[in-house]
Amino acid sequence: MNKKHTVFIVVASIVYVAYHLLTLTYSPLPWFDEVSFAGITESYIKNNNFFEATRQLSWDGEKLMYGPVYFALQAAVVKTLGFSMFTFRVSGFLFGLVNLYLIYRICRHLQFKTIATVLTVTIVALDPMYNQFLHNGRMDMLTLFFFLGSYLIFVKADYNRPSYLLYGIVTGALLGAAMLTNPRISFTFLFYVGYFFYEFIGKKGTVGKVLLKYVALGATFLSLYAWWIYGKFGSLENFVAVNYTNSKLMREHIGFSLDGWKLNQSVLFYAYAVFAAVLLFKRRKEGKNAELLLLTLPVIVGFNLLISGAVTGRYYALIAPFTTLLYIGGTVNIFESRGYKWVGFAVVGVFAALFAVKAMVIAASLDSRDKDYYSRQLAAVIPKGATAVADFPYYYMLRQNDNEYQCLEENGVFPQKIKFLREKKYDFVVMSTRNVDTSLYRSDFLKDYEFVAHVVNNKQPNGFAKAVKKLPYRIHDSYDCYVYRRILGSGHGDSLNVK
Repeated sequence: MNKKHTVFIVVASIVYVAYHLLTLTYSPLPWFDEVSFAGITESYIKNNNFFEATRQLSWDGEKLMYGPVYFALQAAVVKTLGFSMFTFRVSGFLFGLVNLYLIYRICRHLQFKTIATVLTVTIVALDPMYNQFLHNGRMDMLTLFFFLGSYLIFVKADYNRPSYLLYGIVTGALLGAAMLTNPRISFTFLFYVGYFFYEFIGKKGTVGKVLLKYVALGATFLSLYAWWIYGKFGSLENFVAVNYTNSKLMREHIGFSLDGWKLNQSVLFYAYAVFAAVLLFKRRKEGKNAELLLLTLPVIVGFNLLISGAVTGRYYALIAPFTTLLYIGGTVNIFESRGYKWVGFAVVGVFAALFAVKAMVIAASLDSRDKDYYSRQLAAVIPKGATAVADFPYYYMLRQNDNEYQCLEENGVFPQKIKFLREKKYDFVVMSTRNVDTSLYRSDFLKDYEFVAHVVNNKQPNGFAKAVKKLPYRIHDSYDCYVYRRILGSGHGDSLNVK
């Protein structure tokens, strides 16, 4: 790679990182999963448990299906940097960046050519779903980090050195950490099944050492996960009952299904990956092609069999590194054909264009995403210490104002929720202007409340914003909201619950 290309990549990387840091709190607005996980993190900090205090009607007991690693990490970040949307999201973003470096290291291990390596890392970095997951306040990037790290360590084991057992132990620890972050990562474990047979057959002189390495891996992994199962559930039977047999939510997320998000680019990439796999099978003895197939094919198959809705694009960010490695490795890396390279460049071009358009849309709607402005407006009408029930976007604003928070959305069925809210006598209701159930609340629950504010940013859009809003691409995010205060003497108490 010549100096000009190196300089371009460095500058582009700096711009990429700067963009994400600057927009981390602008897109998306706080949403369901993020608020749920932030609430669990708060419970872990305060009470060392995993209760989802923000949605008391939706989950009975601790939320234990994920494991403790992500919440312990987030608690450490919050204790160190303070509690805010930025500090809760930044760990996922940073691990997402580290994952891009690990993908680069995997490309080098698999002997990718320079152009194939650059294309692979760039495509993953610009993938719309991967970009979205960098900001979404979930544990996916951390989970992916543990698996990619385990792979790079495991394949480096040298059977001619006594340290090969240590590689197995460290790998087992990383896989255990991955499962204790999000068990959804189990779709990657098929790689280790396939790699076992690959090593067992291919390393005839060291079969005993191969077996010992996998025993070390398995023993370490099972020890870690058994600690969680028996420590929190008491028995394997209870663990299965809580996390699957008696959990409708888990059953809806496990197993092959076409349900989920709408179809997106993932279907095309799966098809291209299959095409690349066929090419790799024909040349599997060249370079590291067999290892590339072993890393990617079992993982992709496992993802689509184990994750509900995966084939339609659900959680595609988790599989993007593997599909990209496969179709770039199976085409650009082993052929000199310009056609395959131009397909890779075309994908980069399309993703870069989508990236730029999304950036422009966000820039054009900064006023309606200005959390500091809306925080000040809410703080002006909701005193510190007051209790509030609100839609997801206002979680951080209210918590940073020392308000007790309860979700208005996704929190029990409507009659049950109304009964609960009335009994709890929340002082304020903050409802997004985009809440589709506004009329239902007004006809029932809000009869005990008076309207006190319509919070909106009336700043007129500039010429750039007006031009961007004419584009067909839309992101309908805004903090505009209605605020209601409980009527004193309404039969639900005579004073606000201000602490």
